[in-house]
This record gives sequence, C-alpha cells and structure tokens, in this order.
Amino acid sequence: MDLKSEITNTLSGAFKALDTPEVMQHIQIVDEGIPHQYPTKLVDDSSAVYCFYYPKSETFLKIGKVSRNSNARYVYQHYGFNARSTLAKSIIADKELNIADSLSEDNIKDWIFNNCQRIDIVLDSSLDVFTLDLVEMLLHYKYKPKYEGFKSLRIKDNGA
Repeated sequence: MDLKSEITNTLSGAFKALDTPEVMQHIQIVDEGIPHQYPTKLVDDSSAVYCFYYPKSETFLKIGKVSRNSNARYVYQHYGFNARSTLAKSIIADKELNIADSLSEDNIKDWIFNNCQRIDIVLDSSLDVFTLDLVEMLLHYKYKPKYEGFKSLRIKDNGA
C-alpha cells in the first residue's frame, strides 16, 4: 500500500470511529513524491500537517503541523537553518542516520528534496485546531517520527 492511501485509511478510520466521517471531505492529502519541491503556500486560512518520510530507512523523520498563516514554516523553513528547530538541523546532527558527515548547510536542502518523500495533509478553513491536533497526533502515534518528542521518553519496543 502506498503512504497516501495508508494515511487516508488511518484518518478515515479515526473519523469514522468518532462518528464524524464527513471531516474527510475537508481534508486533502497531497503526496509530493521524490524528488519533490517546495509545496505551494497554504490558502484561505487552511492549516496542515506535513510529513517527511525517508524510504531508504523506512522511517518518518518529521511530522509537524502549521496553523493558519504559517506559510514560512510550511513551505521552506525545514529545508534550512533559518528557524530554531528544522528537519535540516536534525538530520545534520543525527550521527545514527550515517549520512550527516556528507551533508552541510550548502547541500542539505537538495538532499531533503531528492531523498525524502513529503506528504501534506491540508485541512480547509472549516476545520478547527482540535482537528489539526488530532491528525498530527494520529500520525505521530502510527509512525513515531524520528525527530519528534524526547528520545529519552520513547518506549524502545511497544510490541506493535
């Protein structure tokens, strides 16, 4: 199964279980693929959850959310060093990934574009912050992204 379908099924199942299946009519799931480019800006007060998947290690690296009017965070910040916490900084600092030595501020953006699949879950303006938070948390729970949360608080193997 492809990731877009898997994410769609996960969210559909959750909203159906919550007796709100109509929510899916207000969500668009966009698979930017590999390689990908910067996504287009969010419009009309929409919000989003963005996911960066590294297929070589079959790992979600980052899953984050942006609320309305957070286009800088959504579009380009994770590809560089221009914010406090970014995907680029996390990858460069990660000695376990075994690629950080070949990466720098000069080439990390291109590496992310060419090696990570980006999937965006865009919520239209009719959905509230609670829906945005739920979507992000469902994907965190399912995929356990490498660069989210404190490593010391993670369970090594939960049997799942």
